[in-house]
Amino acid sequence: MMRFLSLVGPSLYGEAVEQVDQLEDGLTELGHEVSRIDLRAVDAGRVIAEQAHTPCAAAISWDGAGVELGTPEHRSLFDALGVPVVMWLRRHPAYYLAQFTLPIKGMRVVCADGSHQAFMKRYFDYMPACTLAPGATLGSGAIWDGEELGPVMAATYYDPELVRTAWTRLPATIHPFIEALSEAALAAPTTPLHQLAEGQVRTGKLTPDHVAVLPYVDAYMRGWQRRLWLDALTEAGIAVDLYGRAWDTYAHISAHRWHGPIAHPFLLAALYHTPLLLVAGTGLTDTPHPITLAALAAGTPVLCEPTSFTDPNLTIADPTTIAAQVRQLLNRPKSRAPLIAQSWKERSQQLLDWLGLAVKV
Repeated sequence: MMRFLSLVGPSLYGEAVEQVDQLEDGLTELGHEVSRIDLRAVDAGRVIAEQAHTPCAAAISWDGAGVELGTPEHRSLFDALGVPVVMWLRRHPAYYLAQFTLPIKGMRVVCADGSHQAFMKRYFDYMPACTLAPGATLGSGAIWDGEELGPVMAATYYDPELVRTAWTRLPATIHPFIEALSEAALAAPTTPLHQLAEGQVRTGKLTPDHVAVLPYVDAYMRGWQRRLWLDALTEAGIAVDLYGRAWDTYAHISAHRWHGPIAHPFLLAALYHTPLLLVAGTGLTDTPHPITLAALAAGTPVLCEPTSFTDPNLTIADPTTIAAQVRQLLNRPKSRAPLIAQSWKERSQQLLDWLGLAVKV
């Protein structure tokens, strides 16, 4: 039996909290002991130190929570306690540069996508990294007490123009690079971001200044892709049920139904009451987003950007014909199998199986 610390911070909510719950359950089912530590507590450092008196295999830091904790001697708390840190990332590693520069010797990184792992190997090869795609959280339509829905998109909206305004405040010397990279990303949205960025520099290798601005382009692309889809559907008169933050900044929000943020169990339940899930701007190139898997498991067709994951109920979006694709999918006969084809169950078993992820950890 091994013992793990599970470190959670204020940035975790909804889907991420359930992922933490399920991985902890998987480790427990394997006979390991897991102690969750909420970093919002004022005495979190003391609690970690007390917990570490009993030998720990690792501290699992969700989204980098707690890795900045140190000792009065300016050492990493985890190095001082002799506890390795596994930092489990949900976004592109470029969002976590502050954590990567901390003096932690025993840091390992878990990425959500193979392209993210390739980025780590290229620029942070002193930190061992692997890819473990997050498993799907399966829901139930039984708790849904609302009306039947139209097409659903569940995501935070990043207004591309607001993101562009934000990067104009960066040093002027970086503006040509970020402008060129954003144009390249619009032209090749499924190419890993760091590869596009390397094509914009003469040496083919990014400097720390280049890496630091990648989150701006990532957010810009997410917002641009979601706006592109919604603009096409607005023009076609197709109303979408939107869940998530900041959609009130979308120019044509009055043409759609914005429900605001939603608790994740109810979002999973909504997947049983919509004819179609729209998944745009995930930043993933070779693994499906967990909400995609949850929708397929609910028997709900999905329209999404291309990744290497395929399924008969998964339609790859063509940005030039989004509205026509949505109409075609909405006109398909409704069929809700409890789980999709047996072939899909077999191919995606590890993506649905948090116990399997626990074994890998």
